[in-house]
Amino acid sequence: MPEDNYRLFELQDLDIKKKSLINGITNIDKKLEDSLGIKELNLNLELVIEKLNEQNKAQIKINQSRELNEHEINNLNTRLYSGQIRNNKEADAIKFELESKNEIIQQISTTSDKVNENIKKIDQIKDNLELKILSSEEKWIDIKNKLLLDQKKYKQHLEKINIERVKLSKKINKQILDLYERFFALNGNFGIVKIDNDLSPCCKIKLPNAFVEKVKISIDPIICNCGKSLIME
Repeated sequence: MPEDNYRLFELQDLDIKKKSLINGITNIDKKLEDSLGIKELNLNLELVIEKLNEQNKAQIKINQSRELNEHEINNLNTRLYSGQIRNNKEADAIKFELESKNEIIQQISTTSDKVNENIKKIDQIKDNLELKILSSEEKWIDIKNKLLLDQKKYKQHLEKINIERVKLSKKINKQILDLYERFFALNGNFGIVKIDNDLSPCCKIKLPNAFVEKVKISIDPIICNCGKSLIME
């Protein structure tokens, strides 16, 4: 086998390692970005706090409405028992208004109970989220340090492979190198293969005898019948 052909397989080994390292770095970047979902947890916490604030504001308005109606009830009772009521019709009107106000107070109390229950539930959710965030942040410290260390190792290794690849590429015929790189980019993990018992590893089919003979007598690798890769004996 000509030396250039050996170099193509060496180059392919480097490219496979390079791709694996790039994938590893990409995965680490995603994990660093995700940070155990802490960002999402914090966003959820913000939404929960926002809902909690809304319920607290609603409760304040309810309490203000209750105080206003209770004040009006007190005023009505004061008028009713002040001795200034001159006839039954006026007294009945005040009593009717008192009944209406008491019904409103009852409705306000029911609404207040529901809002208080919502506040308790939301507050519990908030506490649970805060605990989960705290726990995740503690775990994340060690995980992040390991990810950064792995990332550094991968990048250092990738840099060495890139340097080695540049040196090796210069020793390979430019035309064949261009074909190999085109096929490697197309296939994702190979650009050159060897015939295996008259079979093409790239297209998994038995090659015609004439083509096999053509490969055998060729000094340089040629394009496989499927057009997806370089091939050689």
